[in-house]
Amino acid sequence: QRRLHGDARSSRFRVVLKSSAICGGAVCLGIGGYIAWTHEPASCQKVLAPSSSTVESPNASGCSKDSIRQERLENAVNYAHELLTRKKDEWGVPGIVVAVSVDGKTVWTEGVGYADIENRVPCGSETVMRIGSISKPIAMMTVAKLWEEGKIDLDKPIQDYVPSFPKKTFDDKPVVITLRDLVSHVAGIRHYANSKNSSPTKDGSSRDTEFSEFYSNKKFTTTQEALEIFKDDPLLFEPGTKYHYTTYGWTLISAAVENASKEPFSSHLRRLLKMLGMNNTFLDQNEPIIYNRSRFYARDKSGCLVNTPSVDCSYKWAGGGLLSTVNDLVRFGNAMLYCAQADGTKYKAGYLRPETIRMLWTPHAKVHNKWLKTYFQSYGMGWTLTETGENPGGCVEWPAFAAYHTGGSVGGTSALVLLPSAWNPEETNTTTWANSPSPPRGVVVAVIGNISNAGYGSMAVSIARKFAELCS
Repeated sequence: QRRLHGDARSSRFRVVLKSSAICGGAVCLGIGGYIAWTHEPASCQKVLAPSSSTVESPNASGCSKDSIRQERLENAVNYAHELLTRKKDEWGVPGIVVAVSVDGKTVWTEGVGYADIENRVPCGSETVMRIGSISKPIAMMTVAKLWEEGKIDLDKPIQDYVPSFPKKTFDDKPVVITLRDLVSHVAGIRHYANSKNSSPTKDGSSRDTEFSEFYSNKKFTTTQEALEIFKDDPLLFEPGTKYHYTTYGWTLISAAVENASKEPFSSHLRRLLKMLGMNNTFLDQNEPIIYNRSRFYARDKSGCLVNTPSVDCSYKWAGGGLLSTVNDLVRFGNAMLYCAQADGTKYKAGYLRPETIRMLWTPHAKVHNKWLKTYFQSYGMGWTLTETGENPGGCVEWPAFAAYHTGGSVGGTSALVLLPSAWNPEETNTTTWANSPSPPRGVVVAVIGNISNAGYGSMAVSIARKFAELCS
């Protein structure tokens, strides 16, 4: 498939993509110039601040089917661009970046605004930002691989892997916490609080930014040291009986990964990132020089934009301590789709087996989240899962399943949405860019921005649904 790179676009300038060549054997005088244009290298791409956009279109072979797909792509890009710019203004985000892939091919990326307000550095697809809790599904991949290798049993007591973690009781009865409980947020482990002696909210209704622990700037040298924050605190409920979102639970998970893999969690995670080709995903450390790293912002009480305080994420690498780009997140999403769809017979097996992905994407806990009322939400293992209900018109919306995760951090908000699709066996033209018989099949959308408390979940799902029309 050839990639056609459209000019960068801003709020003042929008490029209409080249239309497909006319069907049949019609010959036009400009066809030679058109063919030359389609071979324009990526290095010719222009960048305009504060908005930069890249659109990759399918091979224009001259048939009407490609023309229809090209028109759908243009419509999807226009829709997503308009939604992105509107939401940026609505939330007052300094800089926001989005990337979309369809069937494993990145078809659109765009950055709007600035990665660095003070120095007027524009956002782009290589901008590195905090991804918050999208770190959880990435860390889940390490747990799943160890489970496949027989090095972890999801149903054994957590003390089998972290002996230093005290045994727990609830209502004066001994209870057992397992890794399966932890990765599904049903273990009863608390989330952030304002102090060691204060009580966290049991319903998870408060924003993370309301708690002082969220702004921790203490450097922890080991995962075992980080466990001291919460390991002696009482459980909120009996494990397995309720859902309570917790980042600290993933600190405990990372300690179990260390024991099973016989290496520090940070080293184990770096090996996974290298294997997946996520070369621009890093531990959120303050000391290293990281190219294209964004600045991070918040609003003060008067609504003015300010730089966020310095924080240290060493207590939560697995639960919310990573930096990444939209390109790397899309790559991770496509790795998940490939694992789910390649069974090792016709296509080489992925990093995880399909049955493992099905296990991760099986609901384990109901989630009461109001960010999108049209979706029935549940939590699997490291992933939030949605099934669409009936819209106000009474029609069931498509696609019916999505796996996603959002993230909130100090000066960052993010969303990653995966819409898996099944290949249509009646589609025999393997050269077309949609409905390809080879995995990954489906849509992946990644959105990251450099301000706290800006919800991207519903926008990312809306963009994914629009681009899913290219798969139909």
